Amino acid sequence: MLKLRAYANRKESAHGAKDARDLLRMACLVHHASVPFDGAKVAAYCDDDDTDLLQGVARGSGPIEMAAGNAQKAKQIRAAMVAMVAAIEMAGRTPAAP
Repeated sequence: MLKLRAYANRKESAHGAKDARDLLRMACLVHHASVPFDGAKVAAYCDDDDTDLLQGVARGSGPIEMAAGNAQKAKQIRAAMVAMVAAIEMAGRTPAAP
């Protein structure tokens, strides 16, 4: 969440571009981790604006930059972020257990 807040504050600067790449790296780590991602742990701290920011990172130029112009790799990076956002959104819609 700290990196997301940093990105939100600096997204129009060079530091924001680095924050976006860091968020994409985190999504790739989550995607390839041996332990399933628990979106509920993140959803507790996210609102719609946060997930919109993450979706914007996925749609931005970061994936193609990280993939050094390789469209296939960029698609995989983008898919990792989309999957992470979907898990967060799905968990956010599920009522918490009493």
